Amino acid sequence: MMVPAITREEVRRWVEMPSPEEIFWRPLTVTGRIVDVDCVVVGEKPATQILKKDMTIDEYLDRIMDSDLFEASLHGKPSKTREGFGTLATWLNAAGWNSFAQLNIMPLPLRKDQAIAKYWYSKGMELFQEVLKRIRPTLVITHGKVSLEAVSGYLFPTSPLLCATFSEQCRICDMGTMSSSLGNRVSLLVCEHLWKYKTMQHRFDSLREAISNHRKHQSN
Repeated sequence: MMVPAITREEVRRWVEMPSPEEIFWRPLTVTGRIVDVDCVVVGEKPATQILKKDMTIDEYLDRIMDSDLFEASLHGKPSKTREGFGTLATWLNAAGWNSFAQLNIMPLPLRKDQAIAKYWYSKGMELFQEVLKRIRPTLVITHGKVSLEAVSGYLFPTSPLLCATFSEQCRICDMGTMSSSLGNRVSLLVCEHLWKYKTMQHRFDSLREAISNHRKHQSN
């Protein structure tokens, strides 16, 4: 079943949701063309806050719908997670994935000193699931244990392939292609949190290989 592509107006509606301290929600950040996105990389939560007073909503939409523009707009040294994602994006591009999106299970950037109230966490999870449902990806890459648990609980609630320890899941990386709650078949790749990449690159060798093998398999 074909799913209509996500529109800018849909993303605007997500971004305009009420939020604490007038922080912009970040439902997704797109690399390539949003109409072609069928791969998502899922983390726990974004780190960098952008406040509604700092730019117009159209300026913000321009940025999250173009990852190059978004990265260029951020000041200071890239975080370890952003550096890790940059490497992952290179692997995806090399394997033929030219359009993909970054999602977070809690798409509201909060500082460490800002407690996440249950209400906002619930709203964040609802938004994450709505975006995932609208994209209906064929490939999902999770980094970190928390994001894996959220994705597996939503997409693959009864999958026996997710019963190993997290360390074992990261070592295996490729959890296979399974029927999902979205009504399609989804391939799941698992890795440690991307902030670890800079100092523990060897732990991501299986992810790089799995991305390459998955694309080659699709091309056959």
